[in-house]
Amino acid sequence: GRPRLGWPAVARAARPCRPRHPGATLRRARRTLAWVLPLALALALGLALAAALAPVLSAGTRAAGLVLAAAMPLAAAWHARRWVATARFAVGAGVLVWRSGVWPQRWVLLPESRAQVTSLHRTPLGRRAGMARLNVDTMAPTPRRALVLRWLAEADAVALNQRLWRAGA
Repeated sequence: GRPRLGWPAVARAARPCRPRHPGATLRRARRTLAWVLPLALALALGLALAAALAPVLSAGTRAAGLVLAAAMPLAAAWHARRWVATARFAVGAGVLVWRSGVWPQRWVLLPESRAQVTSLHRTPLGRRAGMARLNVDTMAPTPRRALVLRWLAEADAVALNQRLWRAGA
């Protein structure tokens, strides 16, 4: 019959884990900082306005708010670095194993034969850096994509796309 996908199969398949492209940290940080920096700036400006309008606001409260506003971009950069460091994929024994996330780690086990549609995307910036994104859809009745592998090395993405395409055909 069909091979069962359990933790022993995952452990065997996860041994040759492939990391992300070295430039993925910067791309992930840019994506996060796009909303964190305006939020930190709004917090700092809001504290400055509150200090001007309400002189009773203690200096400690203002200082704590400014420290928080300064720490937000640093925390976002740290999170991007940790996310890329923990994101891995492995292919073996007819299964694609994908792990991502920092605090809640997400594991996706995708039998290669269930890959129905794969699409390889390269942005101009990613093409220059040698990165690509691979989208994989399955035969599941959900509107979401089964798997989106971002910021892969282009050679890994092309090889994985061909492998999943052959397995699904």
